[in-house]
Amino acid sequence: MKFFAPFLCLISISLFGQKENYRLSEYDVKKYTLYMEVDPDTAHIKVKAVLEIEFLTDLQTLYLDLHSQKKNGKGMHVKYIVDECYKDTLKFEHKEDELRIQSIRFQKGYTTDLLIVYEGRPKDGLIFSKSKHGKPTIFADNWPNRAHHWLVCNDHPSDKAIWDIMVEHPKNYQVVSNGKFQISGEYFNDTKRTIYTTDYEIPTKVMVIGVADFAVDSAGFSGNIPVTSWVYPENKEKGFYDYAQAVEVLDWFVSKIAPYPYQKLANVQSKTIFGGMENAGCIFYFENSVTGKRNHEDLIAHEIAHQWFGNSASEKDWAHLWLSEGFATYLTDLYVLDKYGEEEFNKRLKKERNKAIAFSKRAKNPVVDPTDKLMSLLNAFSYQKGAWILHMLRQKLGPVVFEDVLKAYYKKYQFSNADTDDFFKVAEEVSKKNLQKFKEQWLYRIEHPKLKIGHKIKGKSIHLTYEQNNDEIFEFPLQFRFIGKKQSETFTIDVCKKTGELKYKARFKITDIEIDPNVHLFYERQ
Repeated sequence: MKFFAPFLCLISISLFGQKENYRLSEYDVKKYTLYMEVDPDTAHIKVKAVLEIEFLTDLQTLYLDLHSQKKNGKGMHVKYIVDECYKDTLKFEHKEDELRIQSIRFQKGYTTDLLIVYEGRPKDGLIFSKSKHGKPTIFADNWPNRAHHWLVCNDHPSDKAIWDIMVEHPKNYQVVSNGKFQISGEYFNDTKRTIYTTDYEIPTKVMVIGVADFAVDSAGFSGNIPVTSWVYPENKEKGFYDYAQAVEVLDWFVSKIAPYPYQKLANVQSKTIFGGMENAGCIFYFENSVTGKRNHEDLIAHEIAHQWFGNSASEKDWAHLWLSEGFATYLTDLYVLDKYGEEEFNKRLKKERNKAIAFSKRAKNPVVDPTDKLMSLLNAFSYQKGAWILHMLRQKLGPVVFEDVLKAYYKKYQFSNADTDDFFKVAEEVSKKNLQKFKEQWLYRIEHPKLKIGHKIKGKSIHLTYEQNNDEIFEFPLQFRFIGKKQSETFTIDVCKKTGELKYKARFKITDIEIDPNVHLFYERQ
């Protein structure tokens, strides 16, 4: 996803405590089937959710996530729960945003469908609002663990499931969701039913529905994948033109990574709180992304990159968010490199480096950050510094091997989950290099290299000195360019000490030097 920093300074979201990790050894949600009634005028939903669950150990109590009903009337009220396998009505307790279900049948190896019937007014996650044109809209916005405000679930990226949904809605609205469109037809009075089904597992963070007055257009196909645009009718010509860029972008990522993992790609103008939200096969973009000028191509590329990294190959836990956001940021950079050239590529890298270094002045945490303040992970370390770590890895391995690493990592973890160690294991297997030092210093240290560099030029000779002003010493290649009137030479040294020097004689009279001329190093000059 892309985020707006000013907005994040204002938002206040009470995030659900991270209790999910222990659940991974207890049960696995295989499939969510949702039967849902929505009314944009009342902001009220009625839900029959069927969860196919496999039990991995013996349980007395099954814990699921669902926002409890509060005194202000917002939240979900559970009416009843049935074990569909035996038609047992189950005892449950719903408090502290947890649904605690009891049954003597919850034994290792047991798989059943749990029918959970509930209703209420979502506080968050499913946003009832109005478009910029004043028309009612309903958009899910689940990241990071806000799905449980309207969806009973295990709200964690490591528990993936198939997702099918049937929405009953006013007939003057259209519904967009993940997966394949099955049917939309009149149901009763002024309502319609719209059904979508998936054939792949996705995490709850990217399960989604959008309900609005849409104009819909086919942007074409990428291979056999249909690409569509869903925009407000009031700006449909501009929206169709802008979002049609997605076909070209999708083609590029398919050529660089692997076949597209989902059944379709819908690009949707929406009320997401983010700049873009990478919902699987159903990307939501902020309303004003429609301009008719195609000036958000990098946003489209970023969200499409997530379809592979973040949605299909997902982080095991939130601390490893750079595997999603850093990847999407850097793959967008590489898309720009291929399409617009090295100068534009380097401009982006310099901006990203500056942004991450500026963030480091007020943040004292590593890239892999185990914080439970999940919104705080939407920062320049997860995005820009994460991208820079991949950029430096690409320089270390070479572009061809780096691309092989991306392909091998994705192939191993598609429709699954990985952490930072998993990625580097693949990188080491493919490159035949030991990358442990690289991983430790760039992803687990709070600092970055801060270099004081001095030089004295005398004719063709130069005397360079450097000093690392860090508590811990980094190891990295440092490149210099020695510049004359009509020519230049480039030289690289391997920095591994706090201080060092270089004496160099060029073939010409040196007039100036340039440090890191090819934009290869994440560092700060002092």
